Amino acid sequence: ASSKVDLVARLKQCFSEQQSPVGRVSPSLSQGQRSALQSMLENLASGADICLVGDRASGKTSVVRAMATLLGYHRRVLFCYKDMTSRDLLQRRSTDARGNTVWQNSPLLDSMLSGGLTVLDGIDRLPRG
Repeated sequence: ASSKVDLVARLKQCFSEQQSPVGRVSPSLSQGQRSALQSMLENLASGADICLVGDRASGKTSVVRAMATLLGYHRRVLFCYKDMTSRDLLQRRSTDARGNTVWQNSPLLDSMLSGGLTVLDGIDRLPRG
């Protein structure tokens, strides 16, 4: 809850300034990308979560990078592959130095627990269901 309050406060500060926050951090984005970024920020300000979907090489990564910069987020990228399971998205089993089984959080789970930003790159490759 605290990270949500912090996010809303940062967004309000950005939008209260004279210059659009989108133009300030993303001068290299196209007009369509700036428009998408503006919509994403407005949705975040209203408490919504975001799933950005687009064609390959359409600039999704650039838009997310600009959003992370603007909001002060550390951006994590989790590359998805066709054999990935739901378990892979959350934790993986490993062994420690003594051979004991341990569970390690995935980058997605770490990001969720810290209120961060995670890009699921190639989510279209995941099996349905």
